Amino acid sequence: MNIAKYCHDKKMSKEEYNNFKENIKTLALAIKTPLQYRNGIYYSTGELFTYNTNEDIKHFLIQELKL
Repeated sequence: MNIAKYCHDKKMSKEEYNNFKENIKTLALAIKTPLQYRNGIYYSTGELFTYNTNEDIKHFLIQELKL
């Protein structure tokens, strides 16, 4: 499932979709920044998602972290 389909299924408006997409990007950047180390990044997904129990957005966040 991609972000557009997820938002469509949740009946979000275009503005809500754009906000959701930007929130995912912002969250991914906030996670990436302190974890960067010598031209690479290590993600322990168990630690990344301990604070966020929303199962629906984990997939989108992982995809954004890959970019």
